[in-house]
Amino acid sequence: MSNIAKWCKEHDLLINAGRTKALTFSNSRDSVIHPALIINNTDIETVNDYKNLGIILNSRLRFTINTNQVVENTRKKLHIMSKLQHLCTSDQLRLNCYRTFIKSSLPLHMTVMYHHVTDRDQQEIARVTKTADILAKQTFKLPNEVIAHRIHNKAWRLATAIADDALMIFNTLPSG
Repeated sequence: MSNIAKWCKEHDLLINAGRTKALTFSNSRDSVIHPALIINNTDIETVNDYKNLGIILNSRLRFTINTNQVVENTRKKLHIMSKLQHLCTSDQLRLNCYRTFIKSSLPLHMTVMYHHVTDRDQQEIARVTKTADILAKQTFKLPNEVIAHRIHNKAWRLATAIADDALMIFNTLPSG
């Protein structure tokens, strides 16, 4: 740690040791022994989970805690939508609420790490997505369908680009 502190000092960077956390990544089933980390005579707290940029990382690189939080927040938003459904019957308003509350967080967040969560977590995501479908009265794609669609589109663009490049190989060159 003294090398990191030294490098930061040389490059005019300050480390706020009071707010710094240490997180060790390991797939070992045995408990990992964490060495004492000290920066500027301040002990650095070692944690098992840490939230950074809205994503909860844990020492085993499992996203279950993160998925549970996203699903729980989405359920709260769905509850608001269900209450709103009784107050207003406008399909456009329901769709706008879906786009604002649900689509802004769940699909975007889950397509990034959908294949890195457990089967149980994937079922929870599917259940919440199905509830959103019912409340918005519109069918939305599940995260795995969105991923499959994106992969298909990328493969099509790649195949088209390769075919275009292959045609260029056989074009005659200007002779001079």
